[in-house]
Amino acid sequence: MEATYSFNAANQVYSTACGANVTCAPTSPAAVSADAHEITGDWVPSLHFANMRPFAVLGIGALFNEPAGSQSNTTSSTKPVFVYGAGLDWGLIPHIGLRFQYRGNLYKAPDVARLYTSTNAFTRTAER
Repeated sequence: MEATYSFNAANQVYSTACGANVTCAPTSPAAVSADAHEITGDWVPSLHFANMRPFAVLGIGALFNEPAGSQSNTTSSTKPVFVYGAGLDWGLIPHIGLRFQYRGNLYKAPDVARLYTSTNAFTRTAER
C-alpha cells in the first residue's frame, strides 16, 4: 500500500459546442488557469526475481482542481479519481536502481468555469 500526492498545472479551455442539433451563437473560447492537487491511496502488488521487480498500481483518491489567481467566474472542482498503472524496478547495485513506470488517472472532466457547463464525460491523464 502507498499514499501519494501530486501537483500539476490543469489549465482548461471552454467553448460553446454549436452543431447540427444545437442552435447557439458561437463564442470565443475561455481559458482558465488552474492547479490540480491529487491525493490517492494505492495498492502496489509486485513480484521479485533476480534484480527485477515488475509491479502494478491500482488506487482511488480525490482530484482537487483550483483556479489560479483571482479569475472571475471560476470555482473549485473536486472529483474522485481512479489510478492504474504498471512498471519495473531494476536494481543496479545495492540501494541504487532504475524505475520505469506508466501511471494513468481516470476521472470526470473538471468543471471550474461558471459560464460553461461541464461535459460530465470521463477523461484521463497519463504520466510516464
